[in-house]
Amino acid sequence: MRFLKNQKVEVCSKEEGFAGSFYEATILNPLYINGNEVFYKVEYKNLLEENETEPLVENVPQNEIRPLPPPLSNESGFSVNELVDVFANDGWWFGRITGKRGSYFSVYFPTTCDHIEYHVSLLRPHQDWVEQKWISYK
Repeated sequence: MRFLKNQKVEVCSKEEGFAGSFYEATILNPLYINGNEVFYKVEYKNLLEENETEPLVENVPQNEIRPLPPPLSNESGFSVNELVDVFANDGWWFGRITGKRGSYFSVYFPTTCDHIEYHVSLLRPHQDWVEQKWISYK
């Protein structure tokens, strides 16, 4: 899939401790080719440069970028064992709901083995980008 200049996307982190997390970004330059690999220059929405005053800009391989997931209706709410993404530490992290207390949900994160409670406003239904289409588990 080709991404366009100014398109909003999510970038997957491959760094240790951040694997599987996604960060919203905007495509600055559509692409360039380095050997056989396609890269995009992106500017992150929530991640900052070391000086902490400007958005972080990086060149990212195409296989680490996906379009923004479509919004899903969540009228029925979330339930125990449901797969979700949680907005934490400036990005979206994959997890599974393990409990509920009022408008707070306990979420287990398999990539970090953490178990943390979050307000419902920080959750979204989990979706995977597979073969150029979104797969929903809701």
